[in-house]
Amino acid sequence: MLRKVNTIETLEIPFSVIESQEDGIIVDIPTTMTYDDEGNIISEINPEEYGSPASWMDVNNPLYFDLQIDNKIYSWDGKEGTTKIALDKSGVIGRVKYLPFKVNSKILHTKKVITPSFIPLVVRDGILSVDGNIAKSAVFTNAISGETLTLGDVILLRDGVSKFAGIEYEESLQIEE
Repeated sequence: MLRKVNTIETLEIPFSVIESQEDGIIVDIPTTMTYDDEGNIISEINPEEYGSPASWMDVNNPLYFDLQIDNKIYSWDGKEGTTKIALDKSGVIGRVKYLPFKVNSKILHTKKVITPSFIPLVVRDGILSVDGNIAKSAVFTNAISGETLTLGDVILLRDGVSKFAGIEYEESLQIEE
């Protein structure tokens, strides 16, 4: 369960940090129960006892979401029916392709991230941008269709939540690198 806490130093329970924000830290705290040998509950961790409620709408990092671009869904984990994507060393989003190679008569595969040859979508410091521009109006070219789109056309999807990428600004807004 997602919760927003002020600090993680005092949490003495299992949790995963999802995102640090100016007003707190979003963590995922699982409901955990400990049982004795007879199957009786000895202890229970109730996430609702920690911090305040948070949801996937509060999370900004695109690495936790599938991306919908031009009615096609791209996934970081290669879910069935999606196109698998990953980041290259510089944070550019690209399609994943597995290239075969042979070692001692055994065929293995190596992962290669195929990045676009034009202005790409980039993730840096947990922020989705078009080459550093985070405004909804930032323009990029769809690598598959060749169609020109804006960052505001990208939809982030997770667990029934869908929200648009980018920030509403009249002009371009560059993030500092």
